[in-house]
Formats: sequence, structure tokens, C-alpha cells
Amino acid sequence: MQGREVFKHALTNISAAVHASADEAGVKVSEVDWFVPHQANQRILDGTGRKLGIPADKVISTVADHGNTSAASVPLALVTAVRDGRIIKAEFPIGLPAGMTALVFNTRREVFSDPRVRRALMTLFDFEWTNRTLYNGLYKRTTSYFERSYLASTGHPADAYERALLAPFPNAVRPAFLDGTYKFPTSDGSGQNRANQKAAFKLLTEAGMVLKGERLVNAKTGKPLTFEILANSNAQEALLLSYARSLEPLGIAVRVRVVARAHSHARLSSFDYDMIQNTWPSSLSPGNEQLFRWSAQTAEAKGSFNFAGVKNPAADAMIDAMLAAETESDFVSSVRALDRVLLSGDYVVPLF
Repeated sequence: MQGREVFKHALTNISAAVHASADEAGVKVSEVDWFVPHQANQRILDGTGRKLGIPADKVISTVADHGNTSAASVPLALVTAVRDGRIIKAEFPIGLPAGMTALVFNTRREVFSDPRVRRALMTLFDFEWTNRTLYNGLYKRTTSYFERSYLASTGHPADAYERALLAPFPNAVRPAFLDGTYKFPTSDGSGQNRANQKAAFKLLTEAGMVLKGERLVNAKTGKPLTFEILANSNAQEALLLSYARSLEPLGIAVRVRVVARAHSHARLSSFDYDMIQNTWPSSLSPGNEQLFRWSAQTAEAKGSFNFAGVKNPAADAMIDAMLAAETESDFVSSVRALDRVLLSGDYVVPLF
């Protein structure tokens, strides 16, 4: 083996890769806090550091601990540096919308035709308990259809332009959404969601539901409040089963049905479901795709992404305003107004 040539080859190519990466990132090599290279051997690490002008104490080296572990050497070096505090592991906002991941009510179905029923079912979703028990507390709840971006309406009171757009639809947005102060129901994460159960039961009784034996039924029709949630994976099933169990104390019967993806696609395309889990991705430039998701003209168009069956004149008007906006300010206000209308419509149970 030609050790000298291998050594020179490694130094030349590693150095070139570092300079190229720094140039692409718009930083100088001297501005980099830590250098975490492949842990080939200590001689190559030392030589590369000298060639790049990086002090030895800025080069993370774990060769003595782990040896050359091939592709695993960089992750192992990173973990070591994080654990000893040299590298700080943190999150930072990227400003790009996360979109909406949610349980979706098919409002075409009679069981979900009353928004008070939908709001009650949203209130009964115990996000804190679900996040703690199923996901080790890793998630934050989605609160906007344009989550994690300046297009989100949450935390922002409606400006004058938004209020003007919404003026023809006085009942389209609830006051708390209009002033940006709305908070989704929360719990202590213990699984004893009694306060929210009480609030949900009040909404259900206002919607004409009564307890008959151990089942919640419509007082006029006698039909029980029961529905099916469609799942297409075991991961979805675990979440949906926990939600279904949380509805049992109020006499609400929920079936969770797992179907193959091909079958699921066919049923979604024809809106043959009561509830599904879905993600609508988003960007900083929402456009015509919003028509495909929320406009009345797509509510009955098979194959559209209007899974909730939204038929809301206010949503249509906000989409039209968004598409017609000629300034950034009007565009942002139009998108936020649409966000407020959709959130006020209780079309989904926001997840994470």
C-alpha cells in the first residue's frame, strides 16, 4: 500500500471539499467553530487541520476511542462532541411553513354536519397525553394551516385589510381567531381530560345529543354518534386507536379501519370515509393549489384534495383575494384571512 500517496490524496481532497463547502455556505474556514471530519487516522486529522489552518483544538477527534468506523465515524464524533458540550444541539426556526397535519372531518357526512360536534371532537383530542405517551414529547401542536411561518394567523390580530376582506362574512371567523388569541384546548397530560370532556359534552348537548344508556345519540333521530376513521399504516393506527379510546367515556363509538394504500387512495378519491389523517404541505407562495383543497367548486370533484368537503363562501373569497393580490402586504393578509376562516370552520383536529 502506498501510504505516502494515500496521505497526500486525503489531505488534498478533504481540504478541497472543506473549502468548497465553506464557499457554498458563504463562510470562511476560519469562521467555523468545529471541524468534524471522517476519523481515518490521527495523522490525517492533524495534517488536514494544518493544511486548512484550523487549530488542533477545533478538530473533533475520536480515533483513540472508536478507531476508524467507516461511515459511522462522523456521527460518533458528533455525538461525542455534543455529549461533552463542545457542540450545542439546538433547534432554530427556518421560516418555512410546515403545513397542516390533522384528523379530517368529512363534512359531507351527516355525523359531522354540525360544527359544534366537530368542535367537541377536537376538544376531546388530548394532544399533551398523546404526545407524551406515543411520541416522547417530541412534537408541538399545529395551530395554523401555514404553521411556523409569517403567513400563519396565530398570534397576529387581523389587520385592516383582513377585516375589510372578511366584512361581508361576519360569522365566518370567531372573535378569538380574529384577534389572534385563540388557544387550542390543552390538558395536564395525565390522561384524565375531565375539563375538556365537560366542555365537549356541553357542545354536544347544544348540538342535540343526549346520553341514552351508555351511548350518545341524537335526541331527534335516535342515531348514535359513531364514525369510522380510515388508516393506511400501523403508525396511524396507534394514534387513531388512542383517540378512539378517549371518546368512549362520552358514549362515542369509533371504529379504526386499516386498509391497504391502494384501497385507501380509491376511497379518498371518492370521499368514501368519515375521518382520515392527512397532511396538506405548504410554502411561502401558496396559490392555485388552495382552490383544489378548499374551494366549493372542488368539494364534490372526485380526486380533489378538498377532503373535508369545505363549501364556505368566505374561504372562496379569501382564496380569490390571495390570487389577485398585487402587493406582498395584501398577499400576506389574504393568506392569514384564509387561515382564520379555515381554523374557525373546525374542519380538522390539528395534530403536529
